Amino acid sequence: MQKKILLHCCCGPCSIMALEYLKKNNFEPHIFYYNPNILPQKEYFLRLSAMQQVANYYQVPLVIGNNKEFFEREKAQRHMLKKTWLKENFSHLFEPSPLMQEAIQKILTKWKNYASLFPCHEFENLSIYWDNQHLLNPDLETLNSLLIIDSYAFVSYLGNYQEKERCKECYKERMIKSVFYAKEQGFTEFSSTLLYSKYQNHEDICFAIENAVQLANQNTANPLHFYYVDFREFWQQGIDKSKELNIYRQKWCGCILSRLESLRQMADREHEKLLRKQNIH
Repeated sequence: MQKKILLHCCCGPCSIMALEYLKKNNFEPHIFYYNPNILPQKEYFLRLSAMQQVANYYQVPLVIGNNKEFFEREKAQRHMLKKTWLKENFSHLFEPSPLMQEAIQKILTKWKNYASLFPCHEFENLSIYWDNQHLLNPDLETLNSLLIIDSYAFVSYLGNYQEKERCKECYKERMIKSVFYAKEQGFTEFSSTLLYSKYQNHEDICFAIENAVQLANQNTANPLHFYYVDFREFWQQGIDKSKELNIYRQKWCGCILSRLESLRQMADREHEKLLRKQNIH
């Protein structure tokens, strides 16, 4: 008999090998897609579309998470992404030299052209968990109001932290919501596709899951178990399969701050190329 497991999924590509592994090991995975860190709006729906394609391919139920209490609290706090903070960390992106402007434009054009290859599909057979109830087949307007607006509140909240601490807070919030959903729905096993990424802090993710599970298991006779697998060993297989399925593969972690960090790194490399080319001539 297959054992049910709730799998928090961060994106379609990272979910592939986790789903394959779990299915091969006699599990019945259910996807909980809770990622309010993703901005901008088009990026959110590109990733959600990829996630739905993967869920359909593996015939796995998909629920989208939403945390009404958290977002209402954060909106009330009116966190703002301070331009001074952004400029301190990304000064040459905000005030670039002419050559850096050219480098940045090249990267942004590449991103835009890549994303345009993956139009969002119609969202069907979706369930969103909001205010402790499941809303079946939400329309696009409902998805916008419940998820996209909330993303800004979450990312603004994360803007209070420097990079390493910011990621810890992001893991913490997503794992608490996901683990408590697993507990509420009667699952006994839980895991996350965050454990697949070579670019995430594996130890911090495990710590966030373990703490969330410990909180959820207080005063309960039916404990939830963290099913740990180091999915990173399947890294290349996941990349190959995502290309085979022709699904959107994102270029940065999720939040607008990680997008700026990715842009900064890629633009620096492009800038170096342009400098070398300029020196040659």
